[in-house]
Formats: sequence, C-alpha cells, structure tokens
Amino acid sequence: MKKIPTFVSVLLNILFCAALFLLYSRNSFIRPYAGSAVKEIIAASLLLVILYVNYFLLYPKLHKNHTVLYFLSLIVITIVAASLEMAIAYPFTAKYNAALLELVGKGHFIFVTTSLLFGRDLAFNCFPYMIRVNIDLRRDIDAKERIVYKDAKMVDVIDKQHNMRLIHKDDIYYCQQRGNFTQIYLTNDAGYYTRSGSMKYLEQLFGEEDFIRISASLLIPYKYIRSCVEGEVYMKNLEGENNPIFFKIEARDSADVAEQISRHLLAFEESHSEDRPATDDKSVKHISANAKAVSKCIKRYPGIKSADITKKTEFSLSTVERCLAELREQGVIEYVGSKKTGGYYPADAPKKS
Repeated sequence: MKKIPTFVSVLLNILFCAALFLLYSRNSFIRPYAGSAVKEIIAASLLLVILYVNYFLLYPKLHKNHTVLYFLSLIVITIVAASLEMAIAYPFTAKYNAALLELVGKGHFIFVTTSLLFGRDLAFNCFPYMIRVNIDLRRDIDAKERIVYKDAKMVDVIDKQHNMRLIHKDDIYYCQQRGNFTQIYLTNDAGYYTRSGSMKYLEQLFGEEDFIRISASLLIPYKYIRSCVEGEVYMKNLEGENNPIFFKIEARDSADVAEQISRHLLAFEESHSEDRPATDDKSVKHISANAKAVSKCIKRYPGIKSADITKKTEFSLSTVERCLAELREQGVIEYVGSKKTGGYYPADAPKKS
C-alpha cells in the first residue's frame, strides 16, 4: 500500500511524456516537420530531457545556493537543445523548401526559428521550477510547524468564525476526517475546530507515541482511552457531556489496533504509576470492561435507566443487566427510587428523591 503514491507518480510522468510526444512528434507549431517519425520523436525527447534535468538535477543542486548559476545553466542547456532540434529539422527543410529559404534567408530562418524553440523550451521549464519551489515551501512550512508543535505542543486550527487559534495537544479528545478537512474535538466539549489537510499529516505531526488511528477517519489520543474490548475503544469520563463514550475500530484493523492500544496502555500505566491519583475504590480494578463502560455512562447521566443505558452504550439489554448486577455487587452503583421513576446512580453521587 505504501508504494501506491510512487506508482501513481510514475504513471502520471509516463502520461505526461506521452502527451508531449503526441503534441510535438508530428508538428511543433514552431519549426517545420523534421521529415520522419524517428526524427520527430528525437526532437520531442529533447524537450523532455530539459524538463527532467531541470526538475531532478539543476534545481536541487544549484537553486538554493547558486541561484544565478542555476538560471544560467538552464539557459545554456535550453539553447543547446533548441539548436539540436533545429539541426534535426533543417536538412529536411533545406531539401524540400529551397525556394522558401532563399526568399526568407537561411540565417534569418535558422536563428528566428531557433529563438522561438528556445523561448518555448524555457517557458516549459517554468513549470518544473514553480513545482519545485512550491514543494520546497511546503516542506519548510511543515518542518517549522513540527518544531512549534514539538516545543509548545500547540496546533493551529480554524474556529467556526474562521479565526485562527492555537490549541494544546492535551486538549484534543479526537480528530475526525471530513472530506479534505479534519475536525478536531476538544475534551471540554466546546464544539469542534477545523484544519485543512488530511488525517495522515496530523497523524505524522502528533506521532505514534501519543495518538492512534483506529479507522480511516478517526484519530484519538492514548491518554483518554480507558480500554479496548471487542473492536470498540472506551474513553475516560471527561467534562464534556456530549463527548462519545466509545469509538468503533475499523473491522479490518481491529486486531492490530487492539493489540497496539493494549501495549501502549500498559506502558503508559507503568510510566505514570507515580503520577496517578490514589483512589479508595479498589473494586473498580476488578470489574469487566463492559461494566466499566456502563459505570461511566451512569456517572455521566445520574439517574439513568437500564433501557437508556442500552441506547447510550449500544450494548444488548442482557449485557447491560449483567453489568449492572456486577456493579451493584461491587458497590460502585446503586438504584434509587421506585421501579417506575427511579434510576441508577454512582454510589458516592447525590441522589434525587
């Protein structure tokens, strides 16, 4: 899969060369016909040679440190190529258009046509130049952006009023691809911010140590992941009321992503064991992952009923009831009120009568 961009690039270059051969191997619209298909192909090849020499050799080697030398070299090889092309076409022209050459003048014909060929070739070389300049500029911006991110952990985004803002990496709850843009949701549930570009670039910027891509359109931070069970990633309880409780992993990558998450969570727990706040609720460590998700749902929506829990978590009713029994046995939650109007609450939360 990683070789697809290279394959596409090679294919586009082949199509580009074929298009130039089609345009210039029969008639360049500037010089006369060279007399044979072979000579026309050779003449068209000269233009391609200049383009690729400029793109792959002259520009990378000379432009940055020797700008004047770069343009002089480009002019020289363009003059040489134009002269060779005219030399290929002239014998045929001299043979079959002697009267025309005598009327126009051989010197005038050769130098005017060669100058036109030189202008054409030089104009074509503006495209490789502009492409390389644009690529270098994009690389410089990306490099500086990575430096800013590495030092300050800040990412530039656009809010709904189209104003640019900087957000901290630790405030990102998840990122979701939407066409050519990426929507970034924060932990405080204050809507989302937009960033142009693909998810792949953000994934490279954030790094594999802090974020994981669980599907083609979802990127989430390890620090807010609670657990990963049966193709679903369950998130920690945060301030935002509408923040998703869990995300589904893309089916084809489920096993690899689950293994990667488990490995990172274990490493994170080991490296941050001293920073983790102490808790008196020892029993929480022994409940199942599904029960933890149900417990998180109850903490977020105190007084919720079992039927509503199934909608929030997308668990079956039997699974929810089994988790509720487990949580009540552990003393994590309790049911308050009548069967008709009551609901489930965290054990330490204030109850409604």
